[in-house]
Amino acid sequence: MFNRGTTGARNALNISIVRAHRRGFAASMGNVSMQVPRSVSPILTGFLFAANDLALPFFIGAAFQGAYLALYYWSFRQVDVDLAERSASVAPLSSGNPLAP
Repeated sequence: MFNRGTTGARNALNISIVRAHRRGFAASMGNVSMQVPRSVSPILTGFLFAANDLALPFFIGAAFQGAYLALYYWSFRQVDVDLAERSASVAPLSSGNPLAP
C-alpha cells in the first residue's frame, strides 16, 4: 500500500539511468517486478488464511518490503551522487528560476 505512491518516481529514475536503446527493456522489467508479486501474493495469502494463519502474510509482506527497500537503496546509492554531479556541471538558467522556459 505505501509502496504504490512512489512507483512513478522509481520508474522514472530507472528509465533515466538506462541507455536509450535499453529503456524499453528496463520499463518492462520494472513492470514485471511490480505485477508478479501483485498476482502471486493473493494466492499465497489465501492459502495461509485457509490454514488459519492470519498473521503470517503480514509478516511475510513486511519482510519483503524491508528487503526491497534495503536492496533498492543498495542498488541505487551511487546514482544520486552521479546525477547530482552531472546537474551541477550544467550552467544554471539566467533568470535563476528552474521552472522558467
